Amino acid sequence: MTSLSLSAQWGQYEATWENEPGIMSFNQDIKKLAPIDELPFLLEVAQSGIECDDNGLLIGDDLRLSEERALDIDSILSTAMYVEDVGTLLYQCEVKNYYYIQDSVVAYQILEALYGLSLDYKILRDKDWKVYLELIYPDDFLLQTMINKRAFNQLHDEGFSFKEKVLLEHFASFSSEEDRHEFRRFLIQNNYKILDNTLDSKAALPYVISFSRKDMLHLERLSNITLRLHQKALSIEGSYDGWGVEL
Repeated sequence: MTSLSLSAQWGQYEATWENEPGIMSFNQDIKKLAPIDELPFLLEVAQSGIECDDNGLLIGDDLRLSEERALDIDSILSTAMYVEDVGTLLYQCEVKNYYYIQDSVVAYQILEALYGLSLDYKILRDKDWKVYLELIYPDDFLLQTMINKRAFNQLHDEGFSFKEKVLLEHFASFSSEEDRHEFRRFLIQNNYKILDNTLDSKAALPYVISFSRKDMLHLERLSNITLRLHQKALSIEGSYDGWGVEL
């Protein structure tokens, strides 16, 4: 079986682990397949360095060398078995790389032969992919924060002001008119203005609604807003499709 990692889409978010900041990069595409029965083992490789920033995040040559070794490990193991690279954590002057692998015994033999005591790693049985689903992949709030931060960065690059409330246009889509109407009632109760209802007959969720409200472009506050919209749409088998602002 071919690995998805070479073409997978990756995301990244900032969070705290044991009250210390870190950055997690994660394989987004593999979520649709997890857990994969052929990959019941988790390989965690930890690499430490001394060149870190004020938040304890590895930088410079230490970071570059850790990335090179992580790619080498993935490439070497992939010649012997099915491997999926699923995440990387930068935290406390350390990098942790996470891979799901097919054969723990063969992986152990390869890593011991190539690296021996120079590599800090462990192999765990995790057939349900709990580490990926509960630790690596972001929860709904972190996912909204990640998406919104990407939009904030783009607006910042375009010189947008974040000091005042701005009119945000949001979008959602549903499988039926009844579901869209239920979502519409929720929006009116929360002071949104309904802009348009359209039908996209070629879409999986063809009943589209656009709506607007003035809000501050504050990352945490807006992420709570979009999380609530996402959860409400999801509860009636719809999709919250994001927001935009007129520049």
